[in-house]
Amino acid sequence: MSGLFASVAPPYRAKGFWPRPVPTGSKACYLPAWERPDQEIGEDELQCMLRENADCGISLLMGSPLSDGTTLGALDIDRDDYVGSQKRCWAAIRPAAGSA
Repeated sequence: MSGLFASVAPPYRAKGFWPRPVPTGSKACYLPAWERPDQEIGEDELQCMLRENADCGISLLMGSPLSDGTTLGALDIDRDDYVGSQKRCWAAIRPAAGSA
């Protein structure tokens, strides 16, 4: 297998992330039930996803569990004037480095 998704998804998956294919020119995964965690999909279906979407781009499913016990999340802020308030909110709720 060659292609972006086929080459970069396995290393992400090995680190515990849940990669999903994204067609060129899109920002969304269009696979049925794409939001299921990898554990619910099964290895055969994951391998099929790699083969059939080898040339797609990659996205990471939010909620992927991380090794420190947290989960992957993101903020998509589309207005520059909201960035400062989001930084202040994030600083107020995130644990101090090393306290987890």
